[in-house]
Amino acid sequence: RDLYKLRVMFRWICNNITHEGETTLQSTDPHKVLATGQTTCLGFANFFVQLADKCGMGDKVMTVEGFCKGQQYTLPFQIDEPNHAWCMLKVEDEWYLCDPTWAAGGYGNGDHFDREFDDFWFLTAPELFAYTHFPRDKDMLLLP
Repeated sequence: RDLYKLRVMFRWICNNITHEGETTLQSTDPHKVLATGQTTCLGFANFFVQLADKCGMGDKVMTVEGFCKGQQYTLPFQIDEPNHAWCMLKVEDEWYLCDPTWAAGGYGNGDHFDREFDDFWFLTAPELFAYTHFPRDKDMLLLP
């Protein structure tokens, strides 16, 4: 039952919030996210946490900050500070990974955000998530 509630929240966020184009980690007030319909990746993740909390599921969603290989990824890859944020979800005492920002859409080849839901980023297998997402805390990779 928790899975269905989390799924509805995830889809609502992906269908109603747009990435504002800024790739730095910034704290974003959930009221501002609702008012503007835009936020950063950290705003997507924190909004999910806040929404889950308001629905009595605050212990089921947490924000993860780390590094990602997005469309600007080129070798050599060196980032000193985290450049992305995503979420971990707890369902039936197991933790899973999701990225509401990447699930909501992307930039393609331009600088305009194209909303196109990608279900791949909900409960993504850790082995696949690790190709593009690297948390500050390696235990949050959820790899065996």
